[in-house]
Amino acid sequence: GGVSDSLTIENSYFINGQQGIYLYNGGNKQHEIKIEHNTFLNQRYAGLDISFTRGLYVRNNNITSNTTSASFKGIDLSSSDTYTEISGNEISLSSAGSGMFLDGLNFSTNPGTAHVYNNMVRTAGTGLGLGIWNGEHVFASFNNIYASGSGAAIELAGGDSIYVRNNVLASNTGRAFSSFSVTPYVLSDYNDLYSISGDLGYWNNILYPTFAEWQMGTTF
Repeated sequence: GGVSDSLTIENSYFINGQQGIYLYNGGNKQHEIKIEHNTFLNQRYAGLDISFTRGLYVRNNNITSNTTSASFKGIDLSSSDTYTEISGNEISLSSAGSGMFLDGLNFSTNPGTAHVYNNMVRTAGTGLGLGIWNGEHVFASFNNIYASGSGAAIELAGGDSIYVRNNVLASNTGRAFSSFSVTPYVLSDYNDLYSISGDLGYWNNILYPTFAEWQMGTTF
């Protein structure tokens, strides 16, 4: 897709292909994009691949894939500002891939807020449940995320002012909560963190195997 204003895609069924929906306009913002109540089945590289939006609503979609590509992302979003809402989506990956990868939210001259809530995510292989990179004023709450392989349930990198509250974050052999670069301000509270056989968390270059060590070392 190219330049779009007030675009709504709803109640549709997307099967196979590289991406279910691909919206990109080379740096020019697309305004008021709504993607709601759609079904995405067995895309190879992404269910939704969206860049450069100003006002984006991704709500109540179902994304399922049997892809074997480790680079697959259920929702792949970059450079969205002003207002972003990602809510009520269900993502289930049986073999490989990440659930939601959100890069550069509000990281622009038109900052706003991004709200990621009430999503159900199950990933596989090395895939992340939820990745938030280089975001500002991002609120992640009431999500249920399970990384069934070795990936992290949630991973933060860079950005500022990230709020992570009231989530269930679990990984099989990976970390429940991870970061590989410093995010200056993070508020994390009332989350359930669990790793079946891996270390619980990694923060500011320190590994925390247990919940007690995590609380003491991070104050989260």
